[in-house]
Amino acid sequence: MSTSNHHEVIVVGTGPGGATAARRMAQKGRDVLILEKAELPRHKACGGGLTGNVAQHLDFDASETIENSISSTHFVFRGGQVLELNPAGLKVDMVHRNKFDYLLTQKAVEAGAILKEKTPLKRIRSENGKKIIETPNGEFTADIIIGADGAASTTARAVGLRKNAPFGTAIDADLEPPEEVYEEWKDKAIFDFGIIPHGYGWSFPKGKLFSVGVGTTNRKFKDGRQHLETLMARYPCLQNPVSIVER
Repeated sequence: MSTSNHHEVIVVGTGPGGATAARRMAQKGRDVLILEKAELPRHKACGGGLTGNVAQHLDFDASETIENSISSTHFVFRGGQVLELNPAGLKVDMVHRNKFDYLLTQKAVEAGAILKEKTPLKRIRSENGKKIIETPNGEFTADIIIGADGAASTTARAVGLRKNAPFGTAIDADLEPPEEVYEEWKDKAIFDFGIIPHGYGWSFPKGKLFSVGVGTTNRKFKDGRQHLETLMARYPCLQNPVSIVER
């Protein structure tokens, strides 16, 4: 394990891709540093659905992060026909990304990776043939840099990728419904198409909450909050929440 600012591998980001890459490299005896801009665990706007394929690729138990499972989906188009799908064998485990990602990162650290939180990547520069990562907490060099820092990746831009990539916008909220409402909808997901410009609305049950949101492929979403309120007003299960936290 390195004690200097040079490492064989530096992974930027602690999402599932970054944490898994860091763990696999550490398991192979590599000197791995993980840089994370936030303090863990951190909220991440995401549907948080794990298909059956995920368990096949994990060699440890992640059941502690699973809030519940979805077996039914409701598709709605322009407020009209509701298509309810209950395919045989459908089982999507729902997780909050703060818990799931944190578990994956902990597993990487257990394997020997070094984690530096609250260390955002500012930029990457080249000097004497080396790639130098600049952060508020110092500079780091590596033989290999793995950019796993999301859609607006600073790592990607540093190497000339995604400079003109289109980005969408979304607003999400955690809504706590009355207990009897949650019990009725705890295994159902909602996908609402046709009323959000170039996007859709959703509701996913997680634990005792509904994770609801609206998103668009448009870069600007000035009426996003209004669309979120409209989505919630359209479904009785999303009305009159006990509490709501909007992000």
